[in-house]
Amino acid sequence: MRLVFIETETTGISPLHGHRIIEIAGVEMVDGRITGREFHRLINPQRSVPQEAVDIHGIDDAMLQGKPFFHEVLMDLIPFLAGGRTVIHSAPFDIAFFDAELAPMGLRIPGLSSSEVVIDTLPLFRKLHPGQPCSLTALCERYGLQPQGDEGWDSAMTDARLVARLWVAAGFVV
Repeated sequence: MRLVFIETETTGISPLHGHRIIEIAGVEMVDGRITGREFHRLINPQRSVPQEAVDIHGIDDAMLQGKPFFHEVLMDLIPFLAGGRTVIHSAPFDIAFFDAELAPMGLRIPGLSSSEVVIDTLPLFRKLHPGQPCSLTALCERYGLQPQGDEGWDSAMTDARLVARLWVAAGFVV
């Protein structure tokens, strides 16, 4: 079974307020093993990144100048997702952003815009740890995981890697 762990960073917390995706990262897992195959792109959101968002993920307007637009990144992302199940921590957040990006193009893409085919790890961890915090940070503390090497907290790539590691540490299978 092939799983693709996807995480994003955005310009804010709501696509309903015009916030956009600025970073997408993915990590591939096959038969319970992280393969090392990854996807990572910064995206020009065609709007400024508010300072509150920069303070969280460190991605500012200058870093996004000259980066591809969402529709251009999508052409690389679709093949990366093909043949796998998408796994996202707190999937409704990311799916709302993907839906907002895809809707103007008239697209719905399984694994990005359909909650029926996305595995959301948040309810899985809440079931495993009832009444306990299940944010990515809380889960990493509980399982003794932290960013490795050049990874830093609050980047889509680090988050995707950590969710994949948490999946293994929790013993989840599909």
